[in-house]
Amino acid sequence: MKCGICGSEVTLRKKYGGHVAASSLKTFIKKSLPYVDFLIPRCIPKLKRYSSKRSPFKGDVCICSKCGHGVLENPPTEIELQRYYQEEYWSDRSTSVEKAVGENDDSIDNPRAIHQIGFALKHINCAEITDVLEVGAGAAYASLLLRHQCKGSTVNLHVCEPGMQWEDYYRKQGIERIASFFPFETAKRFDYVHTSHWLEHVRDLDATLSVLNALINPSGSIFVEVPNTEHFYWDLPIEDVPHIQFFTRGSLVEAFKKHNFDCLDIGEYGITYLERQKGISVTPDRYGACERGFWIRGLFKKAG
Repeated sequence: MKCGICGSEVTLRKKYGGHVAASSLKTFIKKSLPYVDFLIPRCIPKLKRYSSKRSPFKGDVCICSKCGHGVLENPPTEIELQRYYQEEYWSDRSTSVEKAVGENDDSIDNPRAIHQIGFALKHINCAEITDVLEVGAGAAYASLLLRHQCKGSTVNLHVCEPGMQWEDYYRKQGIERIASFFPFETAKRFDYVHTSHWLEHVRDLDATLSVLNALINPSGSIFVEVPNTEHFYWDLPIEDVPHIQFFTRGSLVEAFKKHNFDCLDIGEYGITYLERQKGISVTPDRYGACERGFWIRGLFKKAG
């Protein structure tokens, strides 16, 4: 089997979601509930919601011996993915909209958005940004902050987001929901695309990057943040549901290079997986650069 990014041999296989034992009793119980669904009465709706789920994410992850990229060998179908993200993903995050509405000043105080947009604005100029797209946007904190930072310019915000409960929130924030699922068809082209913890969820990486290239204006740029599987990842009890793609810095750069993007910047951020296993939290001051950090943050420019 050959790596879809660099063409090297895929020599390592790891069990998805179970490369080591479950990280907590809570996780173990949650994963075990579907096996005892027939014993759980419907009068206990909270438990029934979890027990009735049969995850479409399972099997082995195949990992490249050279660039380190991993991919779920038998990913869910597109229909299964749409069902999962529209019906199940946000049901586990039912208070997200209320929390976002309670944020002040266009989410300027959101630490992830602050560090992500600070990273991007080191390399791009607000004067060059008119149309922005955030994919897998949720509360669209990063887009809102970018518009605030570029307040001397006209910045139009667009999102692609399956969670339908965000509709009123987007309207009040002056954000256009351009699509629910990616890929989508539109005549609009974007100067800046923001993706935060979305690319690891896509089924077909090549097809996704090809569409992204077509959506971005000449010399436009794309921000990407994904989990970093380069250090410790396969040796620790790490939750990877519902990921399909597993990135290292090298594999992320190669994937974008293959689709005519130049890397402007890339690095490791957040705390390390070892720190997280020791119970260290990601506090607002720990979203910055960190050697062997558990996020990869990259900015890519569409080549001329």
